[in-house]
Amino acid sequence: MQNRVTCAIVDDHLPFRERLEQLLALLPDVECRLSANSAHGTISAVLSAAPDIVFVNAKLKGKGGFNFLEEMRGKGLNSKIVFTASSSRYSVQALKCGAFDYLVHPIDFDELKAAIKRVVHVSERENHFGSNDNFLAKLTSKQKEIVKLLAEGKTSREIAKTLGITKNTVDTHRRRIIEKAGVSSILQLIMRLKGCN
Repeated sequence: MQNRVTCAIVDDHLPFRERLEQLLALLPDVECRLSANSAHGTISAVLSAAPDIVFVNAKLKGKGGFNFLEEMRGKGLNSKIVFTASSSRYSVQALKCGAFDYLVHPIDFDELKAAIKRVVHVSERENHFGSNDNFLAKLTSKQKEIVKLLAEGKTSREIAKTLGITKNTVDTHRRRIIEKAGVSSILQLIMRLKGCN
């Protein structure tokens, strides 16, 4: 990532979009290249802008934020996706879809700065060591379920009971998840998911 962080906003809720634009304008090293009020006709514009971060409303009218993300990924967009919404209701779904972060409106300036800082940190690490942060895309659907439950603090025994599989199967999945994530422990995995490492 360059010194300047580039962004795009796709949000059909005008007050939310305007507030995010205003907050981003306060950050000297951040440039908002695109601000759109719908998904319609926006994907090609986002691809052309090639921003480092795309802020997408999870409840985007029409396609919906998650379908929008899936379509952008299908067209090869490598930007970090930060979902926004008026509540945390969709945060787990966002994680499962491979979103980088999730911010709740009205967006707090310090939380926004922290999210951008995490993007810069991860992007610098990717450029230096090679990308391994899209490991969620490499997981099976069962492994994604297990990651979600691990993030909720469940033990292997509790996960086994929830998913109707054996504890040994859960432990095998945990080892494979750790390998795919390139971490040495479940704690490091959870910290990566939260953008803390």
